[in-house]
Amino acid sequence: MTDRETRKEKIRAYKEKAPDAGVYQFISTQSGKKLLGATMNLEGIKNKLAFGYKIGDGTMLPPEMQDEAKLYGVKAIEFEVVDRLKIKPEMTRKDVQDELTVLLELWQEKQNESR
Repeated sequence: MTDRETRKEKIRAYKEKAPDAGVYQFISTQSGKKLLGATMNLEGIKNKLAFGYKIGDGTMLPPEMQDEAKLYGVKAIEFEVVDRLKIKPEMTRKDVQDELTVLLELWQEKQNESR
């Protein structure tokens, strides 16, 4: 297999890979503030926070958590996967996004009930 064929194969495999979609939350360990979110790429969100730890800055966080990072430092913010979406092969990207929206709403309701 040539380098070009190998590269094409890797690209094809990447495109066929199911997204790692789900609901996550950022948690301030100092104030207890939590922020739920949903994404098609949980690993990407985790990596953004890891980058923030590395550079000592929380500007990659949602605005609601940037304030927490400014007050207590970015290391006071934790990332937690709350729920992963079970993706079926026949689901389209739109189907996954719709399911994510519903899943996020369910977790927001659950979080509001526990307050």
